[in-house]
Amino acid sequence: MSGLDISQALNTRFACAQCHANAQWVWAARPMARQNSSIHRLQCAQCGAQIVAKASRGRATDSDGCAEVREEYETLCALQPVFAGCARYGTLEPLGFLAVADHGVMITGLFPGEELDRHARKLNATGVYVAFQSAGVWLRKLHGAGGGRDVRQGLEVGKRIDYLEATYGSAFAADRKLRSACELFARVGRDVDTLAMDGVRIHGDFKPSNMLCNATRYVGLDIQRATTGAAVYDLAPFVNHLWLANLGGIGARARRRHELAETAFLAGFGDAVDMRALRWAQLYFSLCYWGGYRRRGALDAVIARWKMLPLVEKTAARLRALT
Repeated sequence: MSGLDISQALNTRFACAQCHANAQWVWAARPMARQNSSIHRLQCAQCGAQIVAKASRGRATDSDGCAEVREEYETLCALQPVFAGCARYGTLEPLGFLAVADHGVMITGLFPGEELDRHARKLNATGVYVAFQSAGVWLRKLHGAGGGRDVRQGLEVGKRIDYLEATYGSAFAADRKLRSACELFARVGRDVDTLAMDGVRIHGDFKPSNMLCNATRYVGLDIQRATTGAAVYDLAPFVNHLWLANLGGIGARARRRHELAETAFLAGFGDAVDMRALRWAQLYFSLCYWGGYRRRGALDAVIARWKMLPLVEKTAARLRALT
């Protein structure tokens, strides 16, 4: 954390929202490091209220290193009316934001849940269906938040094709399976580009690990600032990450659980989903995953080959079946 003392920052600048005590924050768990932030769980020594502080990683060369965390906090504040009074679905409760040196610190209430994919491993088939159906319902509610459903827009196919070619084209060209997937992506893209879809308020990084749940409530995490796009750009990465996750079991049992979870998720979302557009968007993201891992170090190149390439092949096969 580049020397930032979270407990000191909170004890000098943030009072407990429940009992209003000052300088009473103590550690409730070990900090967790993430790619661009760290997560800290603290507790009020006076009343026991627990909070979570998400702190950006300070960058001395960045004049506004806390901008992303500030935007995430403002997004949570803006979304509170959308889920107000809803006992089953919600977001983290925003409690405050601190700018400390070149760090941003977002403070939220603690939600006592676990990541959806981890939670699902403990469930039977009925429980898996209910959990992922609920994830679909949650996303549908988010899409309706200040949505632009009166705005019809395409999938920006040309932009996606150009990005893949400019960013990963040489790597794709060196592998027969990747070349075939890219050709399919471009060919089907010309057809789906004619579709006009509702513009909705998208999450931007929706996947099972960005949803917390317990037996009664589902809470979305890491919601990006308000942007409008086609719903498939939230649906596709969720379904892809669902197949990358381990929901329990091996072989045929694992496949059945994943298929059940996908069916439940799309059923919960409820909108009529153009499956060809969804599979096309899944192929786009899976190609991006492969390319991103392939460009990193030797270990990530192994992941690209043994985990991301099978996802590319799976999504390509599903798209071919629809053409």
